[in-house]
Amino acid sequence: MNMNPKNLGFSRRRMLAVTTFRSVGMSAAVLWGGFGASLAQSAEQREKNRPITPQDFGAVGDGVADDSNAFKSLAAKPGVYIRVPQGRYLIKDTISILERQVWQFENAELVHEGKGAMFQALNVNDWAMLGVARLLGAGAGTAAQSPANVGLLIGTCRRYRVSNLQFSRFTGVGLLLAGNTVYLNPRGDRGQFSDLGFTECARAIEVQASAASEYNVFTNTAITACGDGVVVAAGNCQFVGGNVVDCKIGVTLVPGLNHGHGGFHGFNLNHASEYNLVATAIETGFTFNGCHFYGDGGLKGAIFLRNCKGILIQGGQVDCAVINDGKAGKNFLLNNTVAGPSFKIVSNSGDTAGVICRNAMRFDGADACK
Repeated sequence: MNMNPKNLGFSRRRMLAVTTFRSVGMSAAVLWGGFGASLAQSAEQREKNRPITPQDFGAVGDGVADDSNAFKSLAAKPGVYIRVPQGRYLIKDTISILERQVWQFENAELVHEGKGAMFQALNVNDWAMLGVARLLGAGAGTAAQSPANVGLLIGTCRRYRVSNLQFSRFTGVGLLLAGNTVYLNPRGDRGQFSDLGFTECARAIEVQASAASEYNVFTNTAITACGDGVVVAAGNCQFVGGNVVDCKIGVTLVPGLNHGHGGFHGFNLNHASEYNLVATAIETGFTFNGCHFYGDGGLKGAIFLRNCKGILIQGGQVDCAVINDGKAGKNFLLNNTVAGPSFKIVSNSGDTAGVICRNAMRFDGADACK
């Protein structure tokens, strides 16, 4: 038989095409089989790695049912990504944050009933709480009440971030930083706090006298209608940009670790019913740079410095009285502007010379220091 391809109606080109097609088809089948297995594996992996939610553990999120156990089960494993969908969650217990957890809140509201902390992170590192979320206590107004509850308690942690949370109606403290008093080196890897808001808390932020509470950074902080705005007893904390307005006392500096030794930058400290700033026995200084102090006349909303030295208020606007008591050392008002009639330097102990005032310029060009 003549097996010449021409006699069979095939050209060399057609034979090559058929052979190539068969080869490609076989390769495609092999590839598709592998791709299908890859898809199945990816789906399994995605299910394993997907964010877990309170609903996975039975949370209702209606603001009536107690979701405490669901949140405790949710938070029981370190290193997980936790997503909290929109809802109103009632929490009657304390939820502990573990190492390397990321909490992502999606316009969630969490209501805390009971004493103690709603959330706490103790001796854990590399975690985050990211909003949008509203944390609500059981109180109202600006006075401390019993039982005292706390929105978020942080103690002796490293490399963590808290962002875009709103704290309201806590009878103790909205955000409390505590922890070990032993120096932890390196020292600069503490917390980053951004875009936090506080309303109607007995105390909005408290930074206790602890080495673990040093070197925290707060940006874009809004505090209003609280008893105490910010209380600082640990050194080297920086507050950059924000408001402390319509509180009983705006900022309180108390003796502790490094006796202050930090700063507020670009803050409005206005309309306190008692004092915009109270500093007591600060020995290593504190800086208020580019801040606006506004009192409502007389000594209401005054800056009150008691036995302090090295308090520096510069480059801002001071429209309130400054009270300086005690003879610990010198404090400084430098290069500020003065808009209204409330600015004056007074003392209950006769120590007005304890304040060095330079270039407090009124709008007409007069130096209010003189």
